[in-house]
Amino acid sequence: KTTFTKLGAESPITLYFYCDDVDQMHNTAVASGMQSLMEPNDAHWGDRVCILKDPDGYEWMFAKRIG
Repeated sequence: KTTFTKLGAESPITLYFYCDDVDQMHNTAVASGMQSLMEPNDAHWGDRVCILKDPDGYEWMFAKRIG
């Protein structure tokens, strides 16, 4: 769970989005101020994924099906 930086409460969700290019999405998000929690990698369930956290404490996962 993530703690909101402004409210001090934990976020009960992680947003999971499919996109065309996980690496590019990760780089763009970090350049825009999001914190990288997990660099892009090939997950055992067949997706390429990364995890980021926005300034409000929400976690975002970006993925692309590869397997």
